[in-house]
Amino acid sequence: LTAALGLTGCNDSYLERLPTTEVTEATAFVSFTTCSDYLLPLYEVFSGGSTATLFQGPSMVSGAYGTSTRDISSGILTDYSLGVGNIPNPYADQRVTIPTSSAVYLNPYIWIRRANIMLEHINDPVCTDQERLHLKAIARFFRAYCHYGLMINYGDIIYVDHLLIETSEELTKARDSRLYVADQIYKELEWCINNIQDELAEPNTVNSDVIKACMSRFALFEGTWRKYHNVDESACASNNYVTGSQLLNTCATVSKELINKYPTLYTGNSQDIHPGKGWGEMWTTEDLQD
Repeated sequence: LTAALGLTGCNDSYLERLPTTEVTEATAFVSFTTCSDYLLPLYEVFSGGSTATLFQGPSMVSGAYGTSTRDISSGILTDYSLGVGNIPNPYADQRVTIPTSSAVYLNPYIWIRRANIMLEHINDPVCTDQERLHLKAIARFFRAYCHYGLMINYGDIIYVDHLLIETSEELTKARDSRLYVADQIYKELEWCINNIQDELAEPNTVNSDVIKACMSRFALFEGTWRKYHNVDESACASNNYVTGSQLLNTCATVSKELINKYPTLYTGNSQDIHPGKGWGEMWTTEDLQD
């Protein structure tokens, strides 16, 4: 017994056993499958999941009275349940208190860090070149998406395109300009559209059409923002930043591509008699194949 215990005590591999029920950095970047599993939590940024309230990003979140929470800040939100009056707008009323911390700011950077960890290890897994390119595109898409959410809420933000450590200057630097951030998001999405491998995308996961839809929304948002806020774009030419007119042209281009590819609007199955049944099924159906 003493001898057996002595041998066990010298077994370093036994003491360094990794958890088998969760993905860690030590076990995640082995193969295409393990890397894909590592990226799955990034899908929690989309509205509808348990974290929807923690990430007020580009996707509209269904809020009070069946409206988009984005409308609350517009000053025109109507109380549809009663048919009269408007919901008080704290922004217009100047009753917003600036918090010392906010999940709306913190959580996107958590997901950006996860994407950057994947990109830091992109050469580690044993996989094909196409699989590696696909993993890179997924990580870069979510990185762009989270920066887009931050830009919507804060304008100028700190853009993080690499893995940070405790001494990284980005942790205390001034915010990057909105023109720079928008340009980085645009170029990131453009790269992802051209490099994601659609044949490797599983059902209900990000593919080139999903990225084009995001590009359409982002380009329309930022392009119209600059147009109607008379944004000074003088820095775009010298820095080769994307301009508002380029954004709007890109929006028209990718939107037309999606419309041509999906010309038929889904109106629901024959068993549903309610108006807008196709829209409702989008939120209540697990299989979105059609």
